[in-house]
Amino acid sequence: MIINQLQLVNPYFPNATVLYYDITGSTAEDLRSQMDFLGPIDDNGKRYDALTRWYIRWCWPGFSQSPCELDKATVWYEIKVIFPCWVQFKDASPKLVAQWEEYIVALAEHENGHADYIVKNYQSVAIAIMNANCLTAESAAQAALVPLRKHDDEYDAITDHGRTQGARFP
Repeated sequence: MIINQLQLVNPYFPNATVLYYDITGSTAEDLRSQMDFLGPIDDNGKRYDALTRWYIRWCWPGFSQSPCELDKATVWYEIKVIFPCWVQFKDASPKLVAQWEEYIVALAEHENGHADYIVKNYQSVAIAIMNANCLTAESAAQAALVPLRKHDDEYDAITDHGRTQGARFP
């Protein structure tokens, strides 16, 4: 009956850091209440069971001066996934443990959809920089972030924040 949640979740995020928040309880209602109270809060002040935050950064030689070397721009990302971790579950029923395992796998699949999109598309920022000039490169990089953010919003709308993918508990 003992599950290793880290082994279930971490493989979904090879390009991200997973930060866990602990929840406790021995019933589905306990766990739901804990996630409702302790889950991460997004930029709009809404609380979720899990949350993927990504950051894309860039620089190039001569970043703040002329001449600049946009063809040598470097772009990198950092992805953090905030995820629930059920501790002290030894008194829970095997049925609840199985339900939890199914849920966290579905939740990990959903959050990985956010992370994977960034990994596959962050270089669009580099392309925008290289297609700009020294005066417009920064604004081009910022503009390249817009479709990445839009994708997050659309993905959550289509999946109802993972519910259509099975990320619903209980």
